Amino acid sequence: MLYAALIWAGLAVLSPPSAAIDRIVVNVERVESEAGVLGDTTLDIRIDSRTAMPRGTLRIGSTPVGPLAMSLALQEEGARGLRLKGEHLRLAGGAFTLSATLGGRHWAFGLDAANVAGDALLRLGRDWVNVPKDFSVQGSLDASLQLAGRTDARLPTVATLGFRGKNLAFSNAEGSIAAENVDLDSEFELQATAGGGFGFTGRLASTRGEALFDNFYLKLASYPTRIDFAGFVEGNRLEISSLDLQQQGLLQASASAQVSQPKNFLDAPVDLDGLKIDSAKLVLQELRFPAVYTSYLQTALAGGALDSLESSGSIAGTLEIRDNRPISGNLQLDDLYLRDTKGLFFIEDLRGRVSWVPDDEEPLEPSVISWDSAGTYDVRGASSSMRLVLRGRSGSLLEPVRLPVFDGAINVQELRIRDAGLPSMQVQFTGEIEPISLAEISKAFGWPALGGFVTGRIPAVEYKDDTLSFGGDLEAEIFDGIVRGSNIKLSDPLGRWPRLTADLALENLDLETITSTLEFGAITGRIEGRLDRLELFAWAPVAFDAWLRTPATDRSRKLISVDAINNIANVGGTAGTGVAAAMQGGLLRFFSRYRYKQLAIRCVLEDDVCQLSGSPIAGNRYYLLEGAGLPRVDIIGNSGRIQWSELVDQIAWQIQTGGTFTVD
Repeated sequence: MLYAALIWAGLAVLSPPSAAIDRIVVNVERVESEAGVLGDTTLDIRIDSRTAMPRGTLRIGSTPVGPLAMSLALQEEGARGLRLKGEHLRLAGGAFTLSATLGGRHWAFGLDAANVAGDALLRLGRDWVNVPKDFSVQGSLDASLQLAGRTDARLPTVATLGFRGKNLAFSNAEGSIAAENVDLDSEFELQATAGGGFGFTGRLASTRGEALFDNFYLKLASYPTRIDFAGFVEGNRLEISSLDLQQQGLLQASASAQVSQPKNFLDAPVDLDGLKIDSAKLVLQELRFPAVYTSYLQTALAGGALDSLESSGSIAGTLEIRDNRPISGNLQLDDLYLRDTKGLFFIEDLRGRVSWVPDDEEPLEPSVISWDSAGTYDVRGASSSMRLVLRGRSGSLLEPVRLPVFDGAINVQELRIRDAGLPSMQVQFTGEIEPISLAEISKAFGWPALGGFVTGRIPAVEYKDDTLSFGGDLEAEIFDGIVRGSNIKLSDPLGRWPRLTADLALENLDLETITSTLEFGAITGRIEGRLDRLELFAWAPVAFDAWLRTPATDRSRKLISVDAINNIANVGGTAGTGVAAAMQGGLLRFFSRYRYKQLAIRCVLEDDVCQLSGSPIAGNRYYLLEGAGLPRVDIIGNSGRIQWSELVDQIAWQIQTGGTFTVD
């Protein structure tokens, strides 16, 4: 203020009609203020012989930003009064020009800057603004500030700020905020209203460069971005009459809102705790994939189940808020395609309408979605659709849904979701399985080709704490018998390392169907068994207590082929070559199949070791196969420990080649 007073006083003294003085030189040794210390100041003003108006120079030898100097000139602007113009001010590597006019009760002030260096401006700004030490800025800025008002008003009546950044780059040490080669063009305007507030408009645009803001990655050259907004502030009310965001090829959205707080916005800072959204509406005209996924979602989802998606299609929608709470929302899905590149899931041509209301509201219309195909872990399904009601954090089916799976289907009778989006989220459903070919399921999971079908009832299923739990037994009709699962839990079902635990009971399965499927050698008869404490990690068994045996009630004809005898003998640790030689010698060489009384095999798997046993005989010996009739063939095991991974590899090789396997 002291310098402004000196400048205006000196210029006024030399202004016509003053004629006695043609030059004024003012020296100020030191000035202290909150902004810092200014020293060695010289103001030199004289009459311009051409214009007969004062002009001169101002030099300040010592300031917080270094020495400063600029030229000054006073001009008459007719009815507008006097105009002071300052030029040739060098600061932060740029050139500054200022002007100020005063006429009657009106004043105006302007400041223009060209080619200001970003790094130099940041160094200057650190003295007044708390900027992290590790934050850096590069590039250049052009800026223009225009203020106008009345001398009897506390604040300007009009303020306009525009700036343009060229080749901007900035970053912090963590790399969570960064930009390169960004061109930025912006303009903001404030104008006083009759009610003592301000109207505002603004524009922000960029068509070049790249920027990262935490999880948001913007390719501005690929998706030119523009933001336009307008509104006003008056008392404790803030109204955003329009806010438009356009990113070509990525998204187009608009919004409006009315916001209030207890105190006047112009007298107090924004009170986030007391801030109230009286009303707001967000309209999403288009959200286009894959651009929105790679720009806004992928980084945030890194390390999770959804961090590697192929996508296409688009989403549109609206959201309305009143009195700080959402009152309605809807989404329109248009040919959305999502596929996880790790094979966890996919969905093709997802389309429809999703409508939402709060807990205490009734929806005007249900949500209806459909798709052409979908699947998970290579389990594929054909087209289907569903109708739902979404209310608050809950949702439910309006009617049963048939979900095709290969050549069968899962019929979902009931589906309920609670606490969606919260750690306490729960999903419950029940249903039935229409016969699904085991051959298709085997192919999807990379298992040996199995025959038969899976069918049965799905009991109450609950999803909670990232775990699927079955409230009852899951039954499936397989190999002309029944497989019943209980205590079934699947953790991290969509993650990279799913873990399944269960207890399985096998009831009266047909051995002829099983062995013909596995090419293990032919066996007829029935078999029962259990797999207790079964644990699969990434769909591979890591632990179980399993036993298989001939049911005591089995009255069917029980026969076993030579190939099956050799393979069982190898599993049990019996010398496979000796068994084969015995089968080819003497009377046995005339028989291709033999009768048996019972099969009995038990394996306790832990730490990749199978502790093998069968029907006990004595010591460490046990029956794997107890023969019947003549000639009689018994298979007696004596090896208690088998490397599980080796056994699996050998069985897989035998199934693929049809040969015999040997377990040491």
